[in-house]
Amino acid sequence: MLSNTMYQIKWHIIDKKSSKYIDSIKKSFDKSAFIIKSNQKRTIYKIYVDNGQVFYLKHDHPEELRHRIRSLWSPKSRSEFDSAMLLRKQSVPTVPVLGWGKKGFDSFLITKEISHTLLLKDLLTFFYISKKDMNNLLTDIGRFLRLLVEKEVKHPDLHAGNILVGKKEGRFLFYLVDLYGIKVGGSFKKRDIFRLFGWLVTILWPFEWEEIRQFLFLSGFCKNPDDVKKEWQALIKWRLAYIKSRCRKRKKKLFKDSSICRLYALEAADLIIKKGLEIKERQGHYMIKALSNNDAERGWLNSYFLSLFGIPVAEHYVWLRKKETSALIVQQPDNLKLRDLLDSNNKPKIDELSWAIDKLYDWARMAGIVISLDPDQVYIRDKAVFPLLFSNPEQFSLII
Repeated sequence: MLSNTMYQIKWHIIDKKSSKYIDSIKKSFDKSAFIIKSNQKRTIYKIYVDNGQVFYLKHDHPEELRHRIRSLWSPKSRSEFDSAMLLRKQSVPTVPVLGWGKKGFDSFLITKEISHTLLLKDLLTFFYISKKDMNNLLTDIGRFLRLLVEKEVKHPDLHAGNILVGKKEGRFLFYLVDLYGIKVGGSFKKRDIFRLFGWLVTILWPFEWEEIRQFLFLSGFCKNPDDVKKEWQALIKWRLAYIKSRCRKRKKKLFKDSSICRLYALEAADLIIKKGLEIKERQGHYMIKALSNNDAERGWLNSYFLSLFGIPVAEHYVWLRKKETSALIVQQPDNLKLRDLLDSNNKPKIDELSWAIDKLYDWARMAGIVISLDPDQVYIRDKAVFPLLFSNPEQFSLII
């Protein structure tokens, strides 16, 4: 058991305080640790200790021989720890890293939770953000990115899923998590800038150009204001190519990676629904969609792929399957349907949405996506940056 292994690991600790934390974690592991993410390569535990503090243990357990051999002389956890120390010297905010450990081929990293924070991805996905709040959020993201540019931080894959966000005195604060592969200094090239800013392409596309231009210039994306538009267009092209490449690779292994795809037999439906498996309380109501296997597979894949392109899609929690029959358990939005708005003949409101639809089609054309604008499957999110939410990804076509 891992709880016994905890006492056999050779730990490398930052300081005496961190050593005390790790002693508390060892004592609390059996009764208060639970898995929050697991796949073939890594398992992540969340651990509560007696004084109310929360820690995370990343356990890397390589299976392939080449990865095991590499882990003997360069454990992934040590590399992540070293990156954390580099960023700490540069005063770049990160999740607090306490230390790393090793036992055989396996390596371990312990971090401390920052209270009152959540992943930026979760904030953007699960919580309503008005246009005004989004502008404030982007202003502070710009400050954070400018710091990374000034410190010449090279991040291999920055995105909203590895940035924590909190708030203090009216300002948003950001912290890097998942620090593996980060380097600082040296030759800082255009591709390093693109890797820092690429993820914003799928967030900024609904904005007007002047808003995008101002954000990019103030955040250090481009030194010459005359070059901002040209560099932005180059960034879009680069990012879309990256996403499509990722989609193609992900499609091949999507059904093998337990942290992304969970496929259950249809008989498990009652148990899954009763236990609320994969349906988080904050995500509200859900619905069950009966589909053919082909449509269910397309809907499951497209819900993931469309989110990569920044198109809001209802959350798809569970895919149930039996022979030729499938069902998807999907988020049930509480919002007004587009059909209801059209039937109301509320012309000012309909005209107000027309800009969003035009923006969407322009973006979809660039991304190689054929949109299905079914009024009965599209929901309206008032005052959101992009006011439409789709619940029918199985009806979309993606050219990837």
